[in-house]
Amino acid sequence: SDPAYFWVVPLPASGSVIPDPGETIDGATLGCGTHRVQVFRRGGKRFVGEIKGISKIEWNRVRDDISDAVITVTDWDIDCGKLLASLHAWAYEIVIFRDNGYSTDRVWEGPITLLTYEDKVVINAKDVMAYAYRRIIKQEIRDSGNSPTAGRTVVERAAAVLQNVFAPDDPNVLAYLQLIVRDDDAKQYRSLPAYSRTGYEEVDDMAANAGLDYTAVGRAILLWGTKHRIGTLPEFRDKDLGNSPIVSEYGMSMANRYVVSDGNGVWGEATRFDENGEDLDYGLVEVLSSTWASDSADESGTFTQEGINEVSDSFAAAAERSIADKYPPPVVVRVPDNTRLNPDTVVSIRHLVPGVIVPLVSTSTLRSVRASQKLDKVKVIEERGQETITITLSPFSRDDQDAGGEVG
Repeated sequence: SDPAYFWVVPLPASGSVIPDPGETIDGATLGCGTHRVQVFRRGGKRFVGEIKGISKIEWNRVRDDISDAVITVTDWDIDCGKLLASLHAWAYEIVIFRDNGYSTDRVWEGPITLLTYEDKVVINAKDVMAYAYRRIIKQEIRDSGNSPTAGRTVVERAAAVLQNVFAPDDPNVLAYLQLIVRDDDAKQYRSLPAYSRTGYEEVDDMAANAGLDYTAVGRAILLWGTKHRIGTLPEFRDKDLGNSPIVSEYGMSMANRYVVSDGNGVWGEATRFDENGEDLDYGLVEVLSSTWASDSADESGTFTQEGINEVSDSFAAAAERSIADKYPPPVVVRVPDNTRLNPDTVVSIRHLVPGVIVPLVSTSTLRSVRASQKLDKVKVIEERGQETITITLSPFSRDDQDAGGEVG
């Protein structure tokens, strides 16, 4: 199959084209898409047939998780019935195409994981990260101590994990692995024994605890540092969303001193104090975070002073990344989960990649704000000829200089 791809609008001030609300975008037709579903053998290369008689189709894209697709078939002919009867989980994949009246896009694909036959046929599938979910890491992956790879970035380590588990039997995924690497991505000092985790468990744990983001789009698995943007959409306003945003100030998320420690006496910090080492407005508000390093106390004791300083510096860098969105008390614009997008919003399905940044301006509450949000999930349902697209957003913790804060 052709490599999976996505479009992003250029970051404001990054070039001659600056995205504006209402700007015309080719293919920006949400809410009127129609879908077709085809079946391929494992790997997505060999076409088997097309599924007809679909009464409902649901698929999604999600950040830091495995996405799903559900196909419900209620009206099949003889040929389609034979195709449906011949399917087997893991041996076959479904590929979903979406026609928006402008172009036909290959929007989702992955292995079948559940087949249910009754007076209807229901096909459940997961995206290509599901292959990593069922692949065991069979070699030690060590980025700690005196290892030559100690301190490599979380993106590089995640790629190494996926390469390790897919190498013996690649389901046509490695060619589409996309790394978005930055010099200041979080560093890794992990040591993982062989046969202790699956590839997915290790990657997902790094996403939860070590500064990694990932998503699957088509056959492509994208990996990038969580504090960086992979693209920026045009500005969203209240009218673009079916539900009004909720504005909250989170005092328990605030810190003016953030410490990362390995629990064995090695630590690093970041602060937001004045020249006198004080904060007259908020006083001292500290956060202590455990590092993701997995060295034992005995092993840490074998470090040279130079090695300890290097690890401490890496902890300080991690603390700086963490405190960036914790001072002053963060004002969060939260869009209710599964908020329906206005079909007139000038964004195409190709833009809706989990991880892209959504500049959001909300004036519907007493506290009007401007904030950058990260797209977490896209859900698409077509039933009885009607397409509904909903999204889930979360605050974007950023190191860049994107405009944010309250609207005057």
